[in-house]
Amino acid sequence: MDHSTTTFLSGYAPFHDMLFFAKSEDGRTSKQGVVCGFFGLDGEEWGQYSESVDWPAISMASIKPEEIGRIVVAVGPHGQYWESVAEAEVENVGQLLQGEKFQARRLRVVNETMFAVGMARKALRREPDGTWASFGPSLPLPEGRATGFNDLVGTSLSEMYAVGWHGEIWNWDEKVWRQIDSPISTHLSAACCMPDGTVLAVGYDGGMVRGRGDVWAPVDSGHTENLLDVCCFGGETYVCSAYKLMRLVADGLEPVANFADPEDVPATCLHLLKSHDNEAVYSMGPKDLFRLRGSVWERVV
Repeated sequence: MDHSTTTFLSGYAPFHDMLFFAKSEDGRTSKQGVVCGFFGLDGEEWGQYSESVDWPAISMASIKPEEIGRIVVAVGPHGQYWESVAEAEVENVGQLLQGEKFQARRLRVVNETMFAVGMARKALRREPDGTWASFGPSLPLPEGRATGFNDLVGTSLSEMYAVGWHGEIWNWDEKVWRQIDSPISTHLSAACCMPDGTVLAVGYDGGMVRGRGDVWAPVDSGHTENLLDVCCFGGETYVCSAYKLMRLVADGLEPVANFADPEDVPATCLHLLKSHDNEAVYSMGPKDLFRLRGSVWERVV
């Protein structure tokens, strides 16, 4: 695939050899905004969906309900969505919430259920009929400052955690949301579930925090740049900033060194996309796409 004049925006990997992604053409805009197209990689085959939108897809996710097959969803920063329903051979565009403002930040899948989180501590759940229901905290927002969720992860539908602005951590226990006493005050960008069930979250100024339930503690990253994403794969924890791919070791974060070609490393990073089958992880930056399967990172694009 020629990627010299395009920019990766977001993606989702159901399998180690299947990737859905969105990208824009450099320098091309519509009267309303950027022109964003949607694509798929299946094995060695690249494909493009017919629909394009005039907003940047900031996050993507996919599920495969037995009754209707593979669904792929992308969201924009103001709650716009694009959706592909494979078996029906249809693509839909619209707003996640009708008549209500929603500044989206991330899509996530927990136990084959899709969620969207965003500003004002809003959390949405995709229902089987394709509609989105709000189930976010109903407590009043603090006065005088913006607040919101940047990510949501969970070990099950009865134990999920949302992280976001000002280091906030919230726990959903299937019945109610409650705010956790966070040991960090910088914005948290992303989170992942560790093999032992704890959650690791990363954020601005090198901030990292780990915990579960009511017990959380800061983790010294040894870095000061903003950390954008995190995932646990193959016994290692990987973290990325805008220009660096790192792994967590005993004394903090160190640059990843296990590239197939030591002279060919990603110059840009943005998302870490662990495949749903747990067999690979992709590092996606605006201009770089690498995949780790086995022991080395290899360039895909």
